[in-house]
Amino acid sequence: MYIFTTASILFGAALLEIRGQPVNSPSDNSPRIRCDYTFFKDAQGWFKLHARPATWHDAQAVCHSEGSSFLYPANEVLMDTALHLMTDASISTIHTSMTVKLESVTLNEEGVFLRAGLNDSFPFICKYKVESLLLNECGTVDKDYQFYNGTAHCYKLHKNKANWFKAEAACKAEGGQLAIINSQKEAAVIVDIFKNNPADQIPGHFEFGKGVAFIGFRSLDEGHSWTTINNETLSEAGYAEFCPGEPNNAAGNEYCGSVRRTGKLLDDPCTRELLFICEKKPEEHDN
Repeated sequence: MYIFTTASILFGAALLEIRGQPVNSPSDNSPRIRCDYTFFKDAQGWFKLHARPATWHDAQAVCHSEGSSFLYPANEVLMDTALHLMTDASISTIHTSMTVKLESVTLNEEGVFLRAGLNDSFPFICKYKVESLLLNECGTVDKDYQFYNGTAHCYKLHKNKANWFKAEAACKAEGGQLAIINSQKEAAVIVDIFKNNPADQIPGHFEFGKGVAFIGFRSLDEGHSWTTINNETLSEAGYAEFCPGEPNNAAGNEYCGSVRRTGKLLDDPCTRELLFICEKKPEEHDN
């Protein structure tokens, strides 16, 4: 192990003196961005410590998939936040950043930066910061949730692709659910969501992946029938219009539901990584 600098030791030592004081503590009265992130008032952001060790690149990918960024404690407030989370979880070392020599920079429980290999696995912290703490009309500070008059519901197109199960978990963490199309009017809303997110604004190289998103239905009997995550058949939910020739189970394991830019439904492998659409009612938020 290599200690970064004498300054980093002094910086960490000074923070250890601060940690006994209520300089930066979790707030229970703030709006939540996700139920699995904790808001710290002084840091003006939400943070999540992932206790399961990961390599540096995998840790970056996890934060990105959650719509957040990798925490590098560049100032005293962020350092105090990191040490607070580490202490609460009994974690001694986390990934933080990368050096110009392509080495990982870790942070230990004493506030000291150390070098490690990028392929070494450590816990890590993701952070989510927003420009404003004011709730929007969707009952969240997440500006990506947009209210649509056609259904009086809010929707968010996640551009960070995920498999169906991770997509469902992400929507729940944000206080919503994978979108369910209940009518032609709601199908038109889905079309509008895609129009507001043109393909050239979505990361990736393949056009197909920019025009299909997971939503809240799947098959539990290998494609013989389809139900929503609310345990309704598509007909009971109010919309069952598939693309021509679909569902066709072309890959032999297409048991999760998706929607094209046209508003028509598809079957896709549950493990395929796609865009996904979350839906929430305006009153579904935490204060």
